[in-house]
Amino acid sequence: MNPQLPHLSKLILPSLLTLGRGIKIKPAGIALERMYDEVMVDQVALQKYVAMMEWSHPAPFAYLYILAQRAQTALMLDSAFTIAIPGLVHLSNELEQLADYNMQEPFSMEVSGEVPYKEEGHLIITFTVVFWQNGTKVATCTSVYLAKRKRKQPGSRSPRKEEAIRSDKPVFSEEWQIPARLGKQYAKASGDINPIHTSTLVAKAMGFPTRILHGWYSAGRALQSAETFLGKPMKAIAVDFKSPVYLPSMQMLKLWQTGEKITFQLSDSKTDRLTMQGTMD
Repeated sequence: MNPQLPHLSKLILPSLLTLGRGIKIKPAGIALERMYDEVMVDQVALQKYVAMMEWSHPAPFAYLYILAQRAQTALMLDSAFTIAIPGLVHLSNELEQLADYNMQEPFSMEVSGEVPYKEEGHLIITFTVVFWQNGTKVATCTSVYLAKRKRKQPGSRSPRKEEAIRSDKPVFSEEWQIPARLGKQYAKASGDINPIHTSTLVAKAMGFPTRILHGWYSAGRALQSAETFLGKPMKAIAVDFKSPVYLPSMQMLKLWQTGEKITFQLSDSKTDRLTMQGTMD
């Protein structure tokens, strides 16, 4: 019998307690998989999310990531995942709707995680979640994380390449005001109560100057803006998280359109630091 998918809020404390794992990996690497059946969407939680994000329709496909995050985090808590969860850097995410779904019917979710072996250097962690409903594959979600390890051998580091903000004129742009309270508001709406979003003390302990905004808030809001601009729902998003969105801050969203595809960038209005970029269609 497959296990029941736990609520995200119940996974945060166990995740923090994995700090003692450090970052370990055997030569065989790490490969995990699990299946969850009869996953029901909490309709009250969904309504809170929709209201907080001001979606125009009651079942946005962006909410599927909330379920995927639960499945990924639960799999990370498996003892075979020998890497501490705190400190992982969320590099990118892809979410694609493949068929119609019904948020009031149960999903089956197939989640897998893979970490290829490296003797030294940072590790790349990939989690894939496949959503099924009534025997049909309705969506996929792929999340990529980075586990940072210190170099065993001293040597010169390649300079970090800074991504440039596009200079050509976008088809749409808007500035977001990101108030300090937004981290706690989105935590309540999404169930993601990771303290780097809600506690300045914890955020500073993790190396940030202040609390940071949830990456999926930024991605979801960009999706919503694109849907409003185009007047139709999007079916896919691929996003690279380039740097944190600090609380509070002002962020500038810009959209460019090529055929059916939207390219977007989000940047800090004060520093022009790129915080997120990607594509939608």
